[in-house]
Amino acid sequence: MSHSVTITEAARLLGVSRRTIQRRVKAGELPTADVAGRRYVVLSDAELSGELSQLPMRHDATRDEVGILRAQLEGMTNERDYLRQQLTQAVGALYALGENKAISAPTQETTDAPPPAQRAWWRFWERTL
Repeated sequence: MSHSVTITEAARLLGVSRRTIQRRVKAGELPTADVAGRRYVVLSDAELSGELSQLPMRHDATRDEVGILRAQLEGMTNERDYLRQQLTQAVGALYALGENKAISAPTQETTDAPPPAQRAWWRFWERTL
């Protein structure tokens, strides 16, 4: 047998918010009946007795999804820590290699070329004319 109740009563009976009932009605998960311009939610005896297997429990699905995302985050955090450790070791090895080369490499004297003479600002226009 089914019972027609208002959205507020359906929310109270099912233990969810009014907004949840409205979303489920809009998604077509709960049947409705319009009587004299008012919308009523049609609930079966099974739904009223607490056997809500026909209704998807979105908060359970959300909780499961949060658990999955936390596991992924933990995996990524572990990977980040591992990569950071590897990078630190590689930088240390490169630094040590650079020190060894700097000590053993012969130094070359470089001739520093004088900086180019600065031109007058108006010479800029001579190139384009």
